[in-house]
Amino acid sequence: MNAEDIKKMEDERKHLQEWLENYNSAKVVAPIAQQRVEILDWQISAFRNAPPEAAEIVSPILSINNDDAYRQSVAAFPMMPHYSGMSAVNSSAGSAASTSATFQFVARVGDIGTPESIEYSHRYRGLYQTIQQSQDRPGQARDLIGHLGNPQTVTRFDTAHQAFREYKIGSSRTGAANDIRTLLLGINGDLLNKARLRPNENPPNWETMAVRLAPSAISEFKKQEAVYKSLLTRCTEVQKDRKEGSLTNLGDIWTETLEHIYALLTLVVSSE
Repeated sequence: MNAEDIKKMEDERKHLQEWLENYNSAKVVAPIAQQRVEILDWQISAFRNAPPEAAEIVSPILSINNDDAYRQSVAAFPMMPHYSGMSAVNSSAGSAASTSATFQFVARVGDIGTPESIEYSHRYRGLYQTIQQSQDRPGQARDLIGHLGNPQTVTRFDTAHQAFREYKIGSSRTGAANDIRTLLLGINGDLLNKARLRPNENPPNWETMAVRLAPSAISEFKKQEAVYKSLLTRCTEVQKDRKEGSLTNLGDIWTETLEHIYALLTLVVSSE
């Protein structure tokens, strides 16, 4: 990771922090704007529905006050841009590729084997896994799988999730890897079927699936192909009971699987 890449992340964080600060300030004054809208509704209705004879009432001060009120409102409440929910969702899903790459970097540092590298890797992997849990990534992934409309795939997720939990308390590492791999294959199969234009069409490649399933985020969808293939390979290596390292650490595989599911299916669901 070079200094320029880190600077981009810092700039992105600063941008989002400032946006959140502006959002929070808008939340504070939003009730005032709402109250003014309610009063304006009453004022407009009162004048539009006045009887014809009311025209004989002349009130110069009314026009002056209305002008002042308009200028004050426009100055106090500058117009915010319109936000696209789809763009925001696609941004969140797209950032998952960066997140996964960072997680893999952190995990690989531990393979260096020095006490400092091992401690660093353990700490930052744990910190991200805590973030993932606090954001309920397993629940989000399960809900997204439900949108595929295949109850068997939801069951595969539950099986893989339970197998991973059992692995953490001493059950089979290879068995859990098999269940994760089965889940990944099941999701891919559902997406292939969803992308087919007719039942007997040959399985579309990832490029075609991206165009058909996530037309507004083709490049982000395609990034997940490499992640998917890597996760399958890593699960296979665990099934062969290879020596554990960053690439065959089942906890890391499950963490990245959750991120992959979240990113990929968010793009699909938001495009429906």
